[in-house]
Amino acid sequence: MNVLDKGLGFAIAPKNLPIEKMICSIEDGINNLYLEDKEALRQEFSLIMRKAKAPKSNLSKEEQRAFKTLRNNDEIVVLKADKGGAAVILDKEGYVCKMNEHLRCGSYKKLSNDPIPKIMKEVKKTIWESNLNDKIKKKLIPSCETIPRIYGLPKIHKEGVPLGPIVNTIGSPTYELTKYVAKILKLLVGNIDSFIKDSHDFANLIKNEKMESDDILVSFDVVSLFTKIPLDEAIQVIKDVTDPGTARLAEIFLRSTLFTFQGVYYEQTSSVAMGSPLSPIVANLYMEYFKKKALESYPLKPAWWK
Repeated sequence: MNVLDKGLGFAIAPKNLPIEKMICSIEDGINNLYLEDKEALRQEFSLIMRKAKAPKSNLSKEEQRAFKTLRNNDEIVVLKADKGGAAVILDKEGYVCKMNEHLRCGSYKKLSNDPIPKIMKEVKKTIWESNLNDKIKKKLIPSCETIPRIYGLPKIHKEGVPLGPIVNTIGSPTYELTKYVAKILKLLVGNIDSFIKDSHDFANLIKNEKMESDDILVSFDVVSLFTKIPLDEAIQVIKDVTDPGTARLAEIFLRSTLFTFQGVYYEQTSSVAMGSPLSPIVANLYMEYFKKKALESYPLKPAWWK
């Protein structure tokens, strides 16, 4: 309990500094820099590492034993709760069963081999053919061939503890590209009268509204929003609100959502994946379009809509 109470963001101090991993990370990070910048950073890293020492242990001996016991237990998985961040222990067999059930929902397709080399080639080609300047192109060109993985966050606030699927795209061939496109498209979200920034914004907006005796206050929620976004329509919405170059870069990512689970490769054939920097923005843009279309097509308008 003491170990789990530290939270899943707690970093255990290593016994020895992982020098080789650190060097590999540095080399990956400086891959797209100019030669003189690479050499300067290598020298700076070398000077730092000469003085560096392994940190002292931040776990007691009992806690270290408890951690090893948890880590070596193949019958459980320890995950972060979908909301609140609490550590949740699940039966591994039940967890895998729920994840496989989700992967059979019709939004995914099994692949027979590693799709990353093909995606790397397509992403590089699209970036080099774009109108971006050379400095941005070098930054966006993928250097890592890490394939994303999918995992489920338990929704402990809901009956039956369903899992919220997350695709970890960090280090994947499209990760830097999605961050770049997300930065551009983020500026286009919320430019409508009905947009609410947060709950405080909603409270300020509604406090001056007068409710009549026959008014009804309602709220709407999309169940599992990310998996319900129609991909073709979402891409068309992006094409309508931004320039062709940015839309093409966004489409490359949205049509190449790949990941592994239990050693099997999958491709997401519809909807958007939760876990990418771009997905929430695409979902918001699509919902703004969807709500506008819905309200304009219905004869009885809400007296107040946010």
